[in-house]
Parts: sequence; structure tokens; C-alpha cells
Amino acid sequence: MKSFVVLYGLPGSGKTTLAAAIAKRAGFYYADMGADPRFGKLPMWRLAFALAMEQARGRSVVTEGVLAAREHRDIFMKQISAGIGAQRVAVFHILEPMSALVERRPHFARKPPTVQIEPGSDLFPHYVIDAAEFPSVESRVAFVAERLDGDMHHPSSHLGLSR
Repeated sequence: MKSFVVLYGLPGSGKTTLAAAIAKRAGFYYADMGADPRFGKLPMWRLAFALAMEQARGRSVVTEGVLAAREHRDIFMKQISAGIGAQRVAVFHILEPMSALVERRPHFARKPPTVQIEPGSDLFPHYVIDAAEFPSVESRVAFVAERLDGDMHHPSSHLGLSR
């Protein structure tokens, strides 16, 4: 069953690291919008959709971004999930304490991020990955896998997790 997973949160919260881990361990295509030369030139949903259509080749897709506004995030997810034919869609909000963000992005000590994240989704299952509860990348991958009801545990994938 094809899935579409969106990770969102503040800069430095581990979105990119988690997306790459999901892609590597589960065979998802990681639509890395920030690494594409079209980033900033196309609306994010169009870029993510283009990447998924060009590269995913029928695989499940994971992408990430700050995606602060719930309404915009839902539109983004609706457009892409419909376009790629995803049967399962889920959104994950990564919560990290400011101390961890400052450790990863030292300039936040002088100037903290001003973006206000509007959590939740009006259209899709929404989950919170709290760093206090899931401190490691492995525990976060396992949480995502469990929420997708085993979609990430197909025979060709090895997550390296004991269940």
C-alpha cells in the first residue's frame, strides 16, 4: 500500500534526518525539496509533487518542511497524495525543546525562530513526535512505522529495529 508521509516542525528539529532514515530503512522515496534547484522558484506542493512524480517510481513518499500553517499543509498533502495515488497519508509534528534546537543551530541562541507552528490537520491523521518521548532517530522511525500500520515493514525493508 502506497503511503505519503509529511514531517513538519521548526528548523533544526530533525525533520531531514528522520525523512532520510525512513527513506533508507523502508525504501520510501525522500522528496528533498531543499536540495532541488527549483526550491524557492515553485510553490512547495508543486515541487514535492514534481519530485514524487519524477523520482518515486511507484514507491511510498516521505517529505518534510517547516509547513507552519495547518491549512497550507493540508492543501499541500491533499494535492500530492492524490497525484501520487497514496492510499495512506499521515502527518507528523516533530517537537524539540529550544535547547536542542540551539545545540543544532547555535544562532538560535541569539535569535530564536519566530515562526509559529499551527499543529494538526483537518484532513489527515496527525501524530506528534515529542523528543522527550522519542529521543533517538530509531525510536522515531519505529513510531512512524507503527502509525502506518506496518507499511514500512515490507520484506525488502530492514529497519534494524526490534519490536
